[in-house]
Amino acid sequence: MKIENSGLTPISPKKTDGVQPGDKKKAASAALPAATPAILKQDSAQVTDSARLLAKARAALDETADPRADRVAALQEQVQNGKYEIPYDELAARLAAHFNRSA
Repeated sequence: MKIENSGLTPISPKKTDGVQPGDKKKAASAALPAATPAILKQDSAQVTDSARLLAKARAALDETADPRADRVAALQEQVQNGKYEIPYDELAARLAAHFNRSA
């Protein structure tokens, strides 16, 4: 990227001649402590009704048991006992249906 001075607004170092390097910094730091407590007292946060409802819904969901817990426990027992058999026909049908929807 190339930046050129078109001559319309000349770039001059003389605009900052009257400013000392530490002047701005001292003025800003002197004003900060007095303004800080007022700013902190004005800060606030509000929770919307939607957020409250969402929090209640999440809490209720956490308390609710998984409806498939019985099915999962039964399948785990079958796998551990070596009695689980993979339903290949059902697996193939589900895979085919999934890939047909994706395409």
